[in-house]
Amino acid sequence: MLREDLLQQLDGLRVRLPGLRQRSDVAALARALLAREASAPALSAEVLAALARHPWPGNLRQLHNVLRTACALAAGEPLIGLEHLPAGFAEALPVAAAGDIDQGSVRPLGDLQDEAIRQALAQCGGNITQASRRLGVSRNTIYRRLRQG
Repeated sequence: MLREDLLQQLDGLRVRLPGLRQRSDVAALARALLAREASAPALSAEVLAALARHPWPGNLRQLHNVLRTACALAAGEPLIGLEHLPAGFAEALPVAAAGDIDQGSVRPLGDLQDEAIRQALAQCGGNITQASRRLGVSRNTIYRRLRQG
């Protein structure tokens, strides 16, 4: 426990930052975070919309981790698409109104997960442990998806 007088000296300016879910500039934040990454691909319009719709229970670190995973999955590609977002991200998105979705571009979530797993395994030379870390899922999840596919 700090001494009361020392605590009062340290307790100067308090800055209260809004939670990520309360911010309206998530797209700008995402672009700024990506600008710090070396040779990071750009974000597609669909990804920017998904980032804006996400409920963000975490903070900027959560957004940064989502973007780092997407960059890893999109390695060598010029654009980060929805298929590059980490597994579990899409499940947390609020359901869009029926008129907001172009039915021709919608793919089953399981297909996207399988594609992300295949890409991560290819990038990791088949190493399931490394792929699971990149995707932010357990090794058991990867093994289960491989058995199902």
